[in-house]
Amino acid sequence: MFTSTKLRQIVAIDRAGSLSAASQVLNISQSTLTKAVADVEQDLGLAIFHRTARGVSATPEGREFLNRAERIVADFDMLVEDTRSQKEQIDQFLRVGISPASQEGLYNRAIAHLLKTNPNICLNMVGLPVERGVRMLKRGDLDLLFAPTEELTREPDFTVEELGQFHPRLFCRRGHPILSEPQISLDLIGRYRVISPDYHVGYAQRFAEFLLQGDVDPRRRLHIIENFVVTQTAVAESDLIGIVSSTYGSTRRFRKNFALLDLDVFPPLNMGVAQLSRWLPGRAVRACLAAVRKFPPDAEA
Repeated sequence: MFTSTKLRQIVAIDRAGSLSAASQVLNISQSTLTKAVADVEQDLGLAIFHRTARGVSATPEGREFLNRAERIVADFDMLVEDTRSQKEQIDQFLRVGISPASQEGLYNRAIAHLLKTNPNICLNMVGLPVERGVRMLKRGDLDLLFAPTEELTREPDFTVEELGQFHPRLFCRRGHPILSEPQISLDLIGRYRVISPDYHVGYAQRFAEFLLQGDVDPRRRLHIIENFVVTQTAVAESDLIGIVSSTYGSTRRFRKNFALLDLDVFPPLNMGVAQLSRWLPGRAVRACLAAVRKFPPDAEA
């Protein structure tokens, strides 16, 4: 029977010039090589080698076969080497997207643990809008995408794991005029501009719908700023209103300069992580998922 092993053995015989020399190179018996040649010649219906006292030489028909066989063996060896290199790259490099970018802080502890316990992993983490993150994961430009579960489960090609809930709250600077009001309402908030990390995230859309009910153009009241540090700075120096997680908003460090508004506007946002279903997760992906399970999203970190 014609097999890839026998093909490799015949190529080795041609390169070595004799059965005895090839047997030493391959570390197998001459009888095994003799049988391999006989089996292949029988399957092909032609003689591959001339046998002489000095060794073997290819017949005209055999030379044509051997030239193609050598290319096949070389291609196979390259395929194996490329696959090993690709696996090594998959195991070492990790491309992570976080959508929206303002939620990067939710994963501080998990990422720190990942890098501490896996020093050989090279991480490329980027914050980006939800729609762009979904497109990049679908194209294979990301290995993992952390985003609202609602956005991830719409894609049939994604495998999604739920990670918990994000509780968004409105906040402003201390000394903001709105804090002197006896009662805070959506109508009152509608007088000020609000910063949202991403228009396509549920709470931004909900606020936009509220503004539309009052015949207010959301584009005149909503800023879209992905970077939460920029949002904090802008809110601290103006009458803008921002959105923050209830966990981080309750910390002493945050409350030193800011105040959460006493108004429950947004429902909890379910967070998740997605990967392409057709890809088998490499070591780096598995390590990242393990780190996030150990340290779930926590804005206080």
